[in-house]
Amino acid sequence: MLKWLVASLFCITLGVGECQSAPNAQVIERKHYAPFEQEIGFSMVSRVGDQLYLSGIVGAGGDVAAQLQSCYQTIGEILADYGTDTRAIIRETIYTLDMEALKKAQDLRKTFFTHGSYPSATWVQVERLYSEELLIEVEVQVLLAEKGEN
Repeated sequence: MLKWLVASLFCITLGVGECQSAPNAQVIERKHYAPFEQEIGFSMVSRVGDQLYLSGIVGAGGDVAAQLQSCYQTIGEILADYGTDTRAIIRETIYTLDMEALKKAQDLRKTFFTHGSYPSATWVQVERLYSEELLIEVEVQVLLAEKGEN
C-alpha cells in the first residue's frame, strides 16, 4: 500500500494523470528447462510472487505409466530447483490420451505425493497432445513458502 501511495504522489507531483504501472503489478519470472520451449514458444515454468506454474510437463516412455513417472521426475527436479517438494503442489491437471491407463497408474501417481498431500486435481482425456508419441502431459500450480518457512 505504501509503495502505491508513494508512486501516486510521485505521479501527481509530476503532473502525470495516470501512471504506467498498476499498483499491484508483479514481476513475472519465466524459466526454460528444455530447448523445445523456445522453439514452440512457451515457458515450462512461470513464477508470480509465491505462485509457481508448471506447464507442458511431458515424459518419455512407451506407455502412460512410464511417461507419468518421467513427468513426475521432471516436476520433482523443478520443485527442488525452487527449494520445495510435492507438498507445495496445490493444483494438478493431467491430460491423457488413455484415461483407463491413467487410472491404472494412479498408485504410481500417489507415490509421488509425499505424506499423502494430494493436490486438487483434474484428469482430462484428449484426442491428441503436441507430439504423436506423447500419451500424457501434466501441469501443476505450486504455492511457494515465504522465506524462512518450510
